Amino acid sequence: MKIYHLKSFSLYLLTLLFASSLWGQTLRNLSYSQRSGTKLIDIQYDLVLASGSAAKIDFFFSFDNGKTYPIPCVSLSGDVGPYVVAGTKKKAVWNVGKDWDQKYTNQGRIKVRSSIAEKIEAIEFAVASIPFRASNIQESPSWFIGEFYRDPFGDARMNGFPLSPPTKFFADQYEVTNHQWNQVVDWARNNGYDLQSVSYMPGEENLPRTNVAMKEVIKWLNARSEMEGKTPVFYVDPIEFGWDYNNDGKLSAGPDSLWLTPGEQDVSSPSFDWSIIANIDQSQKEKWIQEGWIYFDTNSNRQWDSGEPFVDRNRDGKFEPQEFPDINGNGRRDMGQTIVCRTGDISAWYQNYVPANANDLNMLGWVLEMHVKESANGYRLPQGQPMGYLGWRQDSFRYLAMGGRTEQGSYQTWEDWTQSGTMDPITFEYKQPMKTGIRYVEEWPWGAQSPDNMADISEYAVTPYGVNEVSGIQPVGGRKPNGYGLHDMIGNVAELTMDWYIEPYINPNPSMGMMPMSNAVGGSFSKLHIEVYDPYGNQISPRSVMSSGQSVPAAGSREVGFRAIRIEF
Repeated sequence: MKIYHLKSFSLYLLTLLFASSLWGQTLRNLSYSQRSGTKLIDIQYDLVLASGSAAKIDFFFSFDNGKTYPIPCVSLSGDVGPYVVAGTKKKAVWNVGKDWDQKYTNQGRIKVRSSIAEKIEAIEFAVASIPFRASNIQESPSWFIGEFYRDPFGDARMNGFPLSPPTKFFADQYEVTNHQWNQVVDWARNNGYDLQSVSYMPGEENLPRTNVAMKEVIKWLNARSEMEGKTPVFYVDPIEFGWDYNNDGKLSAGPDSLWLTPGEQDVSSPSFDWSIIANIDQSQKEKWIQEGWIYFDTNSNRQWDSGEPFVDRNRDGKFEPQEFPDINGNGRRDMGQTIVCRTGDISAWYQNYVPANANDLNMLGWVLEMHVKESANGYRLPQGQPMGYLGWRQDSFRYLAMGGRTEQGSYQTWEDWTQSGTMDPITFEYKQPMKTGIRYVEEWPWGAQSPDNMADISEYAVTPYGVNEVSGIQPVGGRKPNGYGLHDMIGNVAELTMDWYIEPYINPNPSMGMMPMSNAVGGSFSKLHIEVYDPYGNQISPRSVMSSGQSVPAAGSREVGFRAIRIEF
């Protein structure tokens, strides 16, 4: 074991002296400085070790010029602790104010102790059992969950959806780690899955699994379900909902429709091909050209009636509609969800989107839920109350983040909408100047205080603010859990949700392909507050720290991981 002494420095009111030394084979190029106006010491060093080794790094403080070192540096964050791997520019932050809250010394020294670390124990799966109780507070998380499962799509009960809200959640206590990922992949590769393991350095077993694509997460969740003898959630053959537009008692797969594709819909253009529209007269045509929109359901009874207009793509004068979304292009309506997703990609069927070939029915295929068997008992991702093609849905992530506290009230303060007549993003009602964003009293593990105002937020979360800032993701479970026993529900890595879709309006250029996106919630170590936009580019006020969403690219992100849950009905 080696012990290193640093040159003296002054704390708080004077400038911290700079030291840089080169020592042996282990700790090199150490530097440190006091953050201006704070009681924080920023430390940086290089760690040189043999391949596969790691070091235990501790710091101690002396206020008597090195005669004694009575103050262990406990309030540390960053590259410190029992298992630090080799690398350059390792960073740590010491909160002097918490460990030695004196005003001043000019005889301070820091002692750095490094030793070869013992092998770290990998954290295994740990699942919390969380009972579900629906609140009667409208727009609260549990209220959304209850409403979603009662009747999410009108006829969805006939297609594998449960008839009632869940009775219990089984949520991972930790974000899925590198070790846990490989543990499932080892089983999956021998059971028909095309998953790949992740490479990581010794000591990174308990870091969250990041830079992972949604298509891989889906298969991993199925593999974990099957490995534990549970029913998988995700299937290759989707549920394709149907609408009997012509009321003939069957669902047709014809070429016609009651809508125009994105490439057809500019009816105000002089080049618009009116021969494709059946059953119109000149007065209707002139009105539609002026308004830029065609009214197919002229009597507003939500079905096609003889004599009403329709898009007659084969120009035979007969209404032969496509009355279901042929998501997988097999020419028939799929009812089953029978083929478990073990290979390939069901996160989006339309990677090569061409506007002229699209229609609103097929747009439903860009929502992953079309491949989800809701009544299954396998693992999935939580919902995050997205703003997408199907509108607002359940918000199980916020419910899990609440930590067992009681939801109470609505329209509480956080985001200030200052313009009169602002449209509320959830109810679509126009409100006078009001505070919105949190729709109920947000109860965190420590109470109702916003995380923004928590001086000791680092006790609960890995965040980009607070006294112990970090330079990257941290091992799971290093902070206090919420009331359900779930760790890292704020910060560390943002977590993927089931709100995965491909939005055609964002990138309609066929040569560029589509833009798959997902919502991630909870924020990451570098960015907690995230601006939220609807699919048309309109900014939506962030709803709360725990349910703020960000778009995640298809290939994943270094700041985004995931957490698995199961639902019992």
